[in-house]
Amino acid sequence: MQHIEDLAAKLRKVVRADNEVLLAYLFGSCAEERAMKHSDIDVAILHRGDPLLKAGEVKDKIARELKINEDRIDVIDISRASPSLKFSIVKGLRLIDRKNFDKGLIEELNDKFPETRIIINSSIREAIESGAFSLRHDILYSRLQKVREEATYLKEEILVMEIEAVIVDGTLRRAMARSIHELIEAMLDVCRHIVSVKALGVAETYADFPRLLREHNLIPSALAEALEEAAKLRNVLVHRYIEVDYYRLFSGAREIVNRVIPKFEEWVLELLKESN
Repeated sequence: MQHIEDLAAKLRKVVRADNEVLLAYLFGSCAEERAMKHSDIDVAILHRGDPLLKAGEVKDKIARELKINEDRIDVIDISRASPSLKFSIVKGLRLIDRKNFDKGLIEELNDKFPETRIIINSSIREAIESGAFSLRHDILYSRLQKVREEATYLKEEILVMEIEAVIVDGTLRRAMARSIHELIEAMLDVCRHIVSVKALGVAETYADFPRLLREHNLIPSALAEALEEAAKLRNVLVHRYIEVDYYRLFSGAREIVNRVIPKFEEWVLELLKESN
């Protein structure tokens, strides 16, 4: 394996010559100087080229520059990488950054990665505590009860009012946001529990839980899609609370309470019945 400085210099030559490459890193074992003789070379790029072709073009250029087989080179599109992979990428060696794109990437990770780590760790812990493939009825019942409580509050205290009356009242506005947040988290906790104990895969965002259930035919597709949308709404409430559109939030609450929760409750009760 080439010395890190020599390897980095040759990689920089390639990415600097390509004006469509905006940001590039060498990461993985080579960047950490623990690569073996035939280890792969991992490069990540952010680019403005063809999303389907650019990574292949850069891979070909690197192979020719290093005089090695393309099979030993992996080029990752940063824009398509998961949060955990992005975290590994930015820990690597930066090869080029034309317009401070790494700053935006790091800000994104500071915002998202702590939550990603929490999601992964909590899923692993829940799987261990529950025992392999064994759904815990107490968890499902408690989360379902929380969903019912928040839905009742929203239906009887918030959604019966005119939207303007809720939005102009700071106390009601905050209560609505908090209730929707807790309701969505309770629904997603049910999904997380099932994904964890059935070992369906690793989730890096809350939206991954209903997606994984849908991919394994464990939830109706329409309900999974609704929960994925709810997860996006939850992320707005948690991470972009200054930008919340309360008109859309009120409308979203009505949709969740009237259309999503009845289907969710039916699904959970069926799961409980099947696992008896």
